[in-house]
Amino acid sequence: EDKMRCEGCKSKLPVPLGCYPCRNFRPLADADHQSQLDKANLKYSANKKAGASDRALQKIIEVIAYIQVTIKKCDELKELSHGK
Repeated sequence: EDKMRCEGCKSKLPVPLGCYPCRNFRPLADADHQSQLDKANLKYSANKKAGASDRALQKIIEVIAYIQVTIKKCDELKELSHGK
């Protein structure tokens, strides 16, 4: 929600992309995580095309994985709360 970084955060990725791998991150179940996944995939493609370092690409891959898990867990939570 807030564009300010957490105190001491070293992530070079924009908020909230850089937040997903953080242990302090608590996703909202009804947030639009799919749009963040789309942004992360675009960022990966752009960085790969621009010749970014393997380390930079790996960080984006990590974020993508965290977002995918977040989406899965939020979907499961929604299903449980709707009695499915």
